[in-house]
Amino acid sequence: VGVAGRVIDGQTESLAIAGADIYLMKGRSHPESLLRRVRDTTTTRRLTADALGQFSASGLEPGSYSALVTKAGYLDQTQGSVFIAADGSSSLTFSLLRVLAADQAAITLRWGAASDGALVSSDLDSHLKKFDSAGTLLYEIDYRNRRGSAEDSLDRDDINYQGPETITLAMDSTARYVYFVHNYAAGGGSLLGPSRATVSIRVGLTLREFSLPPGEAGAQRYWKVFEIVGGAIVPCASGCLVDAAP
Repeated sequence: VGVAGRVIDGQTESLAIAGADIYLMKGRSHPESLLRRVRDTTTTRRLTADALGQFSASGLEPGSYSALVTKAGYLDQTQGSVFIAADGSSSLTFSLLRVLAADQAAITLRWGAASDGALVSSDLDSHLKKFDSAGTLLYEIDYRNRRGSAEDSLDRDDINYQGPETITLAMDSTARYVYFVHNYAAGGGSLLGPSRATVSIRVGLTLREFSLPPGEAGAQRYWKVFEIVGGAIVPCASGCLVDAAP
């Protein structure tokens, strides 16, 4: 019985992670300390992803396995139940998150697919504004200006559904940040509401997630999601969908 798969960067959801180690052990929910001691047998296997992030193995017994995936610079991922089919058709994808410095944050925007319907926007955009303590705009990161400083940048501009788009920044406790989403494709009749847009912000090991305000059609072009003030995340509480950029 064989298995194949990939290890990818959880921020881009596409970038291959070469050299990641994958540990598989027959049975569910084995502890991480045990998984790190696996040997190559019919019930355990240690694999390493190649330059394309791909891995494969044969000679495994079918059934449920525990998995551990590790790579320097990324958070370890443990899955308590990975199923390997007897017909050898199993394909696994592991997605690892990058380790962030104590003052770093990663803001990720995702949204719906073309198959979700004509009202779903093909192109949502991430925007992050940084203001100094006097209220002066220092920069705005978006598709036109993907780098605000050496540490603060947008990884890519996705114009064809789903995303993700991720802004990584080194948080300045003396500054105020405003993060919002722009429905760039609104002129074509698409709406924010049906887009199933979600935003997550990860600071260290802490993850917060935000969805569009419930019960609103989302005909407006902008969704103000949160501010970061003095290092604290302040979610938008009301009037979050607006027609002009926050």
